[in-house]
Amino acid sequence: MEAVGVIFILIALGLLVLQILMIVKFFQIAADVRGVKNLLAEQFKKEPLPETSPETRSEGVLPPYSEISTPPYQVEGDNVVFEDGVYGTIMEKFGAFSFEGLQGKRIFCKTQEEAIKGLYHTLTHSAE
Repeated sequence: MEAVGVIFILIALGLLVLQILMIVKFFQIAADVRGVKNLLAEQFKKEPLPETSPETRSEGVLPPYSEISTPPYQVEGDNVVFEDGVYGTIMEKFGAFSFEGLQGKRIFCKTQEEAIKGLYHTLTHSAE
């Protein structure tokens, strides 16, 4: 009977050692993640975002969708048909509107009007 008790104590001590090793490893992983985060933050600070004001906007940089002009259009559910024959689809989920941009990436906008203007810009410039 005492042999069974000793075996249980040894197993419990082994599990305790494994638990301590797991906690130490967790803190090592957390330190590594913190280091990667700090490195990425430093790189982000070194590379400023491009300016998008009208004075500094260079050729090829997309203006905000609210500044893009579109021909008259009709919205039929999710489909948008423009007067010049161009058509596409916008989606609304959780109060945000989106459309499929170049290279199949989904672009989200705050308003339906912004999404429609962005869709028109994408459709007309992808055909070029």
